[in-house]
Amino acid sequence: MAATSGIVAWRPRVVLLHGGHEWYCCMAATSGIVAWRPRVVLLRGGHEWYCYVAATSGIVTWRPRVVLLRGGHEWYCYVAATSGIVTWRPRVVLLRGGHECGEGHRITAAV
Repeated sequence: MAATSGIVAWRPRVVLLHGGHEWYCCMAATSGIVAWRPRVVLLRGGHEWYCYVAATSGIVTWRPRVVLLRGGHEWYCYVAATSGIVTWRPRVVLLRGGHECGEGHRITAAV
């Protein structure tokens, strides 16, 4: 659930291989535009980081994949690309339309 608006969207976790990287399908909650983003991972500062590509600007940033358990759910650390603000978001998974979907969030600046 988005921390500001409370709006929840479900995004398919579909994976393909392209250019030697594993990519996943991400659907923007605001526009519904579907983009493919690389799932590239590196280790830095004792944490696992992943490569995030903004669909609108194409800017690449590295974000931590830090996970904790809270309230019976698995949460991950999200760093906003524009502000650098860190929030915790739930990693909730369901099956819909034959795909495994992760809980998505409305992102206004970088989708």
